[in-house]
Amino acid sequence: MQLRPYFRRWADWMLTTDKRQRIRLAMSGLAALLMVCCLVVMNSVAAAGLASTFEVRVWTACSVLGLIAVYAAIRSGWSRRFKDPALTLAQIL
Repeated sequence: MQLRPYFRRWADWMLTTDKRQRIRLAMSGLAALLMVCCLVVMNSVAAAGLASTFEVRVWTACSVLGLIAVYAAIRSGWSRRFKDPALTLAQIL
């Protein structure tokens, strides 16, 4: 049984088949991965009692919702109307 066709279909579904959109989503995914690492670290710091658990959880929720919104905006093609269709500035903010 070959797994490549399944991975290709999954990648096409997640990242689309449009080359430009795929690059934007891949770069956004890399930024999201780095942000998830920060989320893990900050939640670990809060669990150790070195930061406010409530504030870290609020920050985590806002960050996750922002990551989902950016992915959805790029994947749906909605962001193509802007000068920066990768929403780079929005991701930095």
